[in-house]
Amino acid sequence: MAGRDDVAAMEEFVARHDFDDVAHIADTDGQIWAQFGVVAQPAWVFVDGETGATERVLGELPASDLRARIAALGG
Repeated sequence: MAGRDDVAAMEEFVARHDFDDVAHIADTDGQIWAQFGVVAQPAWVFVDGETGATERVLGELPASDLRARIAALGG
C-alpha cells in the first residue's frame, strides 16, 4: 500500500516492479499505515483473507520472497 504519497507515484511503482497482479491501496493520509504500525517504507503487511491474521515485515524483501508470500495467501 502506498502511503503518504499520491496515486500517480503508486501507479508508477506498481508498473516499474510488475505488481499488477496484487491489490493496492493508496493510503494518502497514513491512517492505514498507523493501524498496522508502519512508520516508513519499505514495509509489508500480509493479510490472510480467510482468517484476518496479519504479518508485518519491516524492511526490504527479495522479489522471490515477496512473490512466495503472496502465493501462500492465494494471490
